[in-house]
Amino acid sequence: MPANFNEQEVLFRYGCIFQIVNVEPLENGIWVIHLFLRSEEDYSLKTLLNHMKSELGVETNIISLGHLFWKMGAYDKAKTYCRRLLQELTTDDLTSAQCYEILGLVAYSQEEYQQALINHFTALSLRLELIKPIYGSIELIIDDTIVDDAILPKTRQLSEVSPLDIAACFNNIGNVLIKKEEFELALFYHRKALFLKQKYLTREEHVDTSLTYHNIG
Repeated sequence: MPANFNEQEVLFRYGCIFQIVNVEPLENGIWVIHLFLRSEEDYSLKTLLNHMKSELGVETNIISLGHLFWKMGAYDKAKTYCRRLLQELTTDDLTSAQCYEILGLVAYSQEEYQQALINHFTALSLRLELIKPIYGSIELIIDDTIVDDAILPKTRQLSEVSPLDIAACFNNIGNVLIKKEEFELALFYHRKALFLKQKYLTREEHVDTSLTYHNIG
């Protein structure tokens, strides 16, 4: 609701989905766009969201649009969208970690490898801050002594997120380090990713480990 009740305006949060109904020009170069607020239950949108889930391999949610911008090569839009989301979220929100992962992928695609590394380490540290000791057996694979403290805050506990999400963080970090020609450190993180994939992927999903073997090679 607006602060001034005399104002006639409606506010929407990021992630709302609209259908463009009509676009018409007015005087002085002004255009009027008629929009219809849709829900994810609309059939056409549901088809699109299901396609995004299949194509991107991610759950369709508020972060999906940022991921789609990155896949389309619309890097500025991806960065703008994720940064605006971060302004709305608390630092311990899982979506914040996903935003930084997309920002890391964008920086990687733009060959800004140091910034990509910072973003991916930020994503990893945010996931690790979502502390819930249900995966204590794999906390030993976190070796914070190998990374500069200014980049990765010290922690040895894993969060409530899936261990495979942590594996994805390690994989992203390893890929950036390869581009930076820091091969020993890249190998270190890809081996961490492989460990988690081998332990937590189902037999049907183990094909995903082939990508990690490729990176290690």
